Amino acid sequence: MQNLLSFIEQWIGGLSGVLISLSGILLCVLAVGAFWDKRGQLRELFIFFCCGLILTFNKTSIECVTTIFDIREATAYWLLLPSIGAIGGSIFLRWLVRRSRQDSTGKTHKSSIFTDETYGRSVRGTTIGAPLVIFICVMGVFITGLATPQVMIGDEVTHYYMLVKQAEDLSKPNFFAEIPIATGEVEVRRYPHSFLWHYIGAVIFYLTGGSFVAIQLYQTFFLVQFLTVAYLLARDRYGVESRSALAYVLVLASLPLTLIFSVTFYQDVPMTAQILTAFYLLRKGRWFWASLFLSLAIGFKVTAALFYPPFFLLLFFWQLKERGRVRSIAVTICALFIVLGVTWKIGRAIVTYGESVFYPQYQLERVIKKTKEFFESKAPVVSKKSGISEVNTDLSARPQQKTQIKESKPPIIANHPGDLRIKINYLVYGGLVLWITVAAGVLSKLISFIGLQSNYYKKSSFWLYLVGGTYTIMAAWYIRTAPDARFFLPGVPFLILPLLEKAVRLPKTKIFISGLAVLACLQGGYVLQKAYKLRALTSGMKEGIAFLEKHPPSGHIFMYPEGNYRFFPAQHEWYLGYRLRDFWRADNTARINLLNKYDISTVVVKKHLIAVVDEKITNLGVYPSRFVNDIKSDHRFSNVFENQELMIFELTGIGLK
Repeated sequence: MQNLLSFIEQWIGGLSGVLISLSGILLCVLAVGAFWDKRGQLRELFIFFCCGLILTFNKTSIECVTTIFDIREATAYWLLLPSIGAIGGSIFLRWLVRRSRQDSTGKTHKSSIFTDETYGRSVRGTTIGAPLVIFICVMGVFITGLATPQVMIGDEVTHYYMLVKQAEDLSKPNFFAEIPIATGEVEVRRYPHSFLWHYIGAVIFYLTGGSFVAIQLYQTFFLVQFLTVAYLLARDRYGVESRSALAYVLVLASLPLTLIFSVTFYQDVPMTAQILTAFYLLRKGRWFWASLFLSLAIGFKVTAALFYPPFFLLLFFWQLKERGRVRSIAVTICALFIVLGVTWKIGRAIVTYGESVFYPQYQLERVIKKTKEFFESKAPVVSKKSGISEVNTDLSARPQQKTQIKESKPPIIANHPGDLRIKINYLVYGGLVLWITVAAGVLSKLISFIGLQSNYYKKSSFWLYLVGGTYTIMAAWYIRTAPDARFFLPGVPFLILPLLEKAVRLPKTKIFISGLAVLACLQGGYVLQKAYKLRALTSGMKEGIAFLEKHPPSGHIFMYPEGNYRFFPAQHEWYLGYRLRDFWRADNTARINLLNKYDISTVVVKKHLIAVVDEKITNLGVYPSRFVNDIKSDHRFSNVFENQELMIFELTGIGLK
């Protein structure tokens, strides 16, 4: 018994905890499916569902049991898990007995909650399941946002305080964020890019009296729009009949990119929602509204401009099929005027108030200039005879200019948490559900290609591949030096839908979707938990901040600049003049010299960011484990504070006050 208890204490919370949660979600999904298919009595299904909930939230359940009965955690596991197994097993045995009795008598034993006249349902499960998934996802995101009422993750700090600053003056666009720091200073950042998300949010912020909750609700609205339009798009492609609409919503709702950037104040999900809406309306023939949503998308994020080529190409092609050549040309020109006019106007505002260049507007003006020069070159030009130049053409007679050798500056480097050059990020930001879906879709396509599967639902997927593929390829080209995962989110909904439509045609569709639902729930819950931890100001972090407030550093602190940097009572450094990689590769003596150069007296190590790095040190958002081990064993770095989240080292001879 003691060995068993020790084993449970050692492994619970690791892989075994994940497997227990996974089995709990599976029980819940099976209970819902059995209820919908009328395969059990209501009280049995309810008990089965409750057992699934207890397993899903096993840590919370164990805490309740240990508190009520005052027993050890391992003992609580030993009592709870076999009890749930016995209850679930007895219910399952009752189902088997009932089924064997049905087979022997030939009678159908329906659930007591249905009358004998009820032979089937008039609505399909997808029409209820998809909205239910959207509701659960939206509530999970909104509650996670409310539970962490401060901006913390990356650039959301800039976006939020830019919105707050904009609310002070709504008469003109604002491109500056004034971020308050615990030192009493105000950090000013400039963001001369698309600004409509900030401006609309600023209006809401102003009308609600500076409510953070209102801004969190504003950001959540775009998730509702994104998932709802995705469902409508899939539904119009026989998604209800084939169940692909439910699978489509499950994949998008559990996608880590969707969840993380719906909780945080980034513009990737809002822009993606407008793009999906624009192409959905375009496919429905409502080109005017589609053009307006595309214009709104470029106002949210500049990468929406990469959708211009497929948008206008499809607009012309679809209009040509329905209305003829003349009207298709007229409609395309009108849409061009709307979208490019808004693009140019946004660009002029950025040039005027942000004192920067808006790339799409710059390219538009460049094309206009080139076109003008082309037509002017065709006009007749009167040439003038020039006289003989009096400039001395003897090169040897000219004074030689001294060649100045300038010291090469280090390349500008920055950390990108979603850097796809780090292969694990394909799984971290794409999630397991996405890649399972891709694999299933490709497998179904291969089966269909060799003729073992008929094309039951005939809807063209060419335009989806065109839109998603065009955007993804162009985005990959433009950000090839720093491929951040979130920039690829807008192309995912277009590429994944036709694959899902193929995947649901594999045998045992219900089993496939049930498994997808189980993994989606587990993945979505894990991602929201991770977003909560990243956005929350934890107790361990507060302890470290309180220590530095009592013992303020004599200089700056060296620390990875997550959003919580502004709560520390000292200025921070990280990139060290873009020589961070040199710093990691150096020995401690060279490191100390570089720290002294930037007036750094204290090193703050965040334990959750300690990791092994590759030879190129691609990931600039972690503390290499070699570095941490080096300073631990060096007497010149004194460990003055440590808890479960932080280690604080002072440089001997500089240190704390």
